[in-house]
Amino acid sequence: MRAKQEPRQQFQIVYNGVIADTFFFIDQTPFVLAFGIIMTGAYFELQVQPGFNVTIPFSKKIYNMIIREFHIKYDPNHKYSPFDFLKAINKKIPQHITSTRPVEPRHIAKYRRDIEESNKVYFCGFANQKKYGRHVSQKNLHKTRTLMGEEAYRRCLHEGISTKWTDMEGADRYKHWKDINPKDYFDF
Repeated sequence: MRAKQEPRQQFQIVYNGVIADTFFFIDQTPFVLAFGIIMTGAYFELQVQPGFNVTIPFSKKIYNMIIREFHIKYDPNHKYSPFDFLKAINKKIPQHITSTRPVEPRHIAKYRRDIEESNKVYFCGFANQKKYGRHVSQKNLHKTRTLMGEEAYRRCLHEGISTKWTDMEGADRYKHWKDINPKDYFDF
């Protein structure tokens, strides 16, 4: 992923008959392996430590979500554990980036409704807050970090700019955000 300069990748897994959009973020420390359940919209994240080790035990909340969302049934002959889940998921993780696709903000926003203006998921530019003597809002920084990643978040924080979003798919400029020159920031 690093060699291809793709810090966020997405793939689908099927576990116990449930389809999940699965995201792997290496632009965060620790790395994050996230799951968005397609049928219910549920979302949870697991931290991935150095050596690609997932932190176990899971929190009770995440463990219960896995049981519920992946329809794990009680088996008197086997006590289900987080290790069972990780072992099964590990077999499904693509080994090559050619089996995955880059993550765009709209892919994550489908599951992360805790962002400002959650209906606006297409990045359309920057607003220079310093120019107007204002600061970037914490809500905008949260949305930027959640949907675009650490690099975009740090850029906005450092340069005093906000990300701008729209609900119009054709206006999406996400693939080009790194190429937008600071002199060309625009406001809507």
